[in-house]
Amino acid sequence: MKKIILITLILLTISVLATTDGKFVQTLNKLNLPKYTKNNVPPPVLPENVGGNRDENFTLVLMDSYGDSWDGAYMHVYVNGAEQFDGHITCDGDLSTYYIAVENGDSISTVYTAGGYESEHSYAFYDQNGDFIIGDGPYCGEGINFIVEISYDVPGCTDETAQNYNPDANIDDGSCCYDHWLLVECGGGSYQSEISWEILDAESNVVFSGGAPYSENICLDENLYYLHAMDSYGDGWNGNVFNIFDEYGNVLYHYTLQNGNEETVDCILAVGVWGCTDPDALNYNPDAMQDDGSCFYTGDLCDYPFDATIGVNHSNGGEQWYALDITEIG
Repeated sequence: MKKIILITLILLTISVLATTDGKFVQTLNKLNLPKYTKNNVPPPVLPENVGGNRDENFTLVLMDSYGDSWDGAYMHVYVNGAEQFDGHITCDGDLSTYYIAVENGDSISTVYTAGGYESEHSYAFYDQNGDFIIGDGPYCGEGINFIVEISYDVPGCTDETAQNYNPDANIDDGSCCYDHWLLVECGGGSYQSEISWEILDAESNVVFSGGAPYSENICLDENLYYLHAMDSYGDGWNGNVFNIFDEYGNVLYHYTLQNGNEETVDCILAVGVWGCTDPDALNYNPDAMQDDGSCFYTGDLCDYPFDATIGVNHSNGGEQWYALDITEIG
């Protein structure tokens, strides 16, 4: 017997009635879905039979975690009972994106037909602001249904002094970051559905968690953290890597699980000025907190040579520069 599950999404006041085949529709954190905003939603694929005079466009994203399409699976999408996209749609490659023109009160439903490798398939709907509404997968059910409620509230940080100030936000959602606004990414390899990770603080409390693919900004202070990396199959991360970047794109932390089921490693974040941190170097920067590999020493450059002497001069094995003043000939 099918279960009827009533889910109320508080964010953006979108109420969703989801029907699944014997399982709950999973939430955003468990789906490993991409994060979109109104500035980075992929180019639309517009259905020919939907007019352009409706209120808003919602985004439908079809995903395959292995990147080889949906292996025979496909889906029909309906708005108020009218089929969209002139027939069924499927995922081409790792991701396919569609737009659906909607109005308040529209009923959107899907009918999913399974194919092979169902553990790789998932899909999700996003509203006009790029915020997640509802999705299904992996192992998608027979379909889902929800009622459109359009809200023009834009939650975000409204404090101009915060690191993540959002000038488009009209409702402060308490997300303002006054420490370091960092980008966390995990991906780049295969079998991503096996991957999960947690960032723990010094007391082993989970601060953030995710899977792959993952690309989100997080707020952290400079401190000692731990990364708990997990692989459900037990053969490592298969080329996937975990990176933390600062606001300038510098890599603060880099990791991959080489093999096994799990590993917990130190994750020390030192965010700030980059430069030469070696006091013995000629270009030592006492304000630098991260070494950028720029240190140089006497003899490394033509402008900073060793003082050569008449006779034998020794090198430490690498290329070095020497300067010799010759005042007499003979």
